[in-house]
Amino acid sequence: SEKGLYSSLDSKEALEAYGIDALALAGSFVVKGEKWALLKSNDGVLHKAKVGSRIGLFYGKIIQIGADSITIEQLLPDGAGCWQRKTTTMTTASKAGE
Repeated sequence: SEKGLYSSLDSKEALEAYGIDALALAGSFVVKGEKWALLKSNDGVLHKAKVGSRIGLFYGKIIQIGADSITIEQLLPDGAGCWQRKTTTMTTASKAGE
């Protein structure tokens, strides 16, 4: 069953353990009208995520999933004790930030 196939990936916020640069977008798919992104971490594990999923080390959140890209918003420390909102787009062809 489809549920069984992905149940091992359901550790909800597993993607928060990886820096954005340790993740690559493998693709996206739709289940019952909901878009999902499939991400591969640098340790070879596949993860699924949807809009609103937490991702990365800096309070990242997926804000958009397209056909071959996802948009991630993070809060990054600016070195002066403040946090800056930064938006990153990850495509299937590249790693984030490239």
